[in-house]
Amino acid sequence: MHGRLGFKHDNSYNTSSNTLHKKSPYKKSSPALEISDDDKELQYAIEESKLQSENDKRRSILKAKQEEEELALALQLSKEDKKLILPEKVDKQSIYEFDKEIPLTCSICKEIKFNSQEEHRIHVKTDWHQFNIKRNAAKMPILDFEEFEAVLEDITESISGSDSETESSELDEAEDLFISKTQIPVEENVIQLRESKDPIIWTSSNKLKKSIHIGFYRCLFNYDNSQTFISILRQNQLNTENKHRTITLIMVGGGNFAGMVVSLYPKNKNHKGYFKIDELNILYHKTFHHYTTRRKQGGSQSTHDSGKGAAISAGSNLRRHNEAILQMKIRQLLISWKSALDESELIFVKASGKLNHKILFGYENSVLSVTDKRLRKIPFTTHRATKNELIRCFNELTMAKIVEINPEEVKTLPKITTNVTNIPEVIKVDKALEFKKKKTSKIALLIKEGNPQKLIDYIEKNSLSYDFEFQPVSLYQHTSTPLHLSSSLSLSHIVTALLEKGADPTIRNGNGKTAYEIAGDKTTQYAFRQCRAKLGEEKWDWRSAHVPSALTESEIKKREEYLKELKIKTLQEEKLHRENELKKLMKTETSLNENSEKLKKKPIVPLSIGKALQDQRNLSPDLQRRIEREKRARAAEERIKKMLQLNG
Repeated sequence: MHGRLGFKHDNSYNTSSNTLHKKSPYKKSSPALEISDDDKELQYAIEESKLQSENDKRRSILKAKQEEEELALALQLSKEDKKLILPEKVDKQSIYEFDKEIPLTCSICKEIKFNSQEEHRIHVKTDWHQFNIKRNAAKMPILDFEEFEAVLEDITESISGSDSETESSELDEAEDLFISKTQIPVEENVIQLRESKDPIIWTSSNKLKKSIHIGFYRCLFNYDNSQTFISILRQNQLNTENKHRTITLIMVGGGNFAGMVVSLYPKNKNHKGYFKIDELNILYHKTFHHYTTRRKQGGSQSTHDSGKGAAISAGSNLRRHNEAILQMKIRQLLISWKSALDESELIFVKASGKLNHKILFGYENSVLSVTDKRLRKIPFTTHRATKNELIRCFNELTMAKIVEINPEEVKTLPKITTNVTNIPEVIKVDKALEFKKKKTSKIALLIKEGNPQKLIDYIEKNSLSYDFEFQPVSLYQHTSTPLHLSSSLSLSHIVTALLEKGADPTIRNGNGKTAYEIAGDKTTQYAFRQCRAKLGEEKWDWRSAHVPSALTESEIKKREEYLKELKIKTLQEEKLHRENELKKLMKTETSLNENSEKLKKKPIVPLSIGKALQDQRNLSPDLQRRIEREKRARAAEERIKKMLQLNG
């Protein structure tokens, strides 16, 4: 904005009962009754503690008040076209001696002298002095203490005439009255800053309606402790003489890259509003696209390789190659743009993910540095990295946001109430769930290692149940307990150890199945049946666990021997059957060989084609090849005879 810029009004006065009292801070009221020396000391200590607490409250805002006083002085000097010239070297001793000769006075309130620096400090912290600072900055007449007391008297009368019932409501009303009484009018072109952690800074102006608010993105401003928002805003006003102010926007993601260096001086100096592609003064721009993401699965190939190992396929090799090409192209482009990047006022980057971040930062001789103070993140959601998207981001960042909020309509909106009492319970539940997740991962790891003693020691050391329910339930729906997981992995020795320690075999998983029903092999099933025999029928409801009849160790050995003998017998029968089949084939082949010899001796009798082909299919492969050779040989003999006849 053009014209003079003002400062932010701070109306956060201390409105406690002490500050609203009419009496001067420099006069002590005489007591109505005579009191003892001990009571005097106690009363003095109480007054001193009150004064100390009041000083502590005001000390927190002292720095802000001093900044406003400096700002007011700077505005006064700039308005009168004066320059404040400070000497390069100052003799501290001479200043100290000079200060001794001058009596302590207040430059704002005037005609007030102090006997010591302590009295001067106390005066600076009073509401009277702070109020006069604001009036002086606004070029308004200074109030003496009697006039200031009159303002306070009006406030106390307004409070005494109210119907407030509680102390908090009285203090709120006092605060509102004090602010209204001490409100200093702002110049028409003054912008007020509303501090917030939001990405947008919302301001207002007395040139506009009170309901209209103007917003700027916070990332556009370089904040410094020595600067105010007004001075920063002045620096960011477009200077038509400087045509070299530029900013850079870079986006990387999903195999797409888009970069742009744009001048803040438009092609058309009279342009106002939203920039189109042909209106924006783009100095450099470039886009790349390479196939690097896995189709229908998402994520880059390098991310997949680092998590699950390198995939071996034509597609994965192509994606790895394209990632390397994209990285090389982007880094070469940044090197060619180095001079433009160095001159840019701000650099906005959108590079989500470690891979995209490594492409731009952290490599040897990198053009961009993470520690660069000009570096900014794009503070809103973006789409695919293209030139049009960069232009959209530029317009979104540089255009002011105008919002109209009607305070009366806001009051009519329903208030959002939160039940604070439920928050600790939620936190406790979250902590308990995290605890169970950690224990689940550790128990699952010990089970997979196959060492039952380590598993039992860990469960007992942490005072956990052998029927510990794994978390999260969605991930361990099939194997919800240590017994289920051991059974599904066919770890019969761990199943036996858990059952002997008291694990419940009747517990069902998320699919409604017991640990026995999801056993991976016969050996694991025998472990359940053996534990049934060892622990007894009264230990568990084995029928509910779907565990069949009990088996002792001797019965299991007999069963295994029987199955072994049955398997050997089956193998022998299969071997005998194969030998018989082989003999039959040998006989058939010999008979066919004999028939072929007879055919050689007999004259060739023409047969039908179909019958000849059928007979040939029944022959063995060796015999078929022999017949083919004979046919070719006879055909060759016939051709030679015909040639000889023609030549003869």
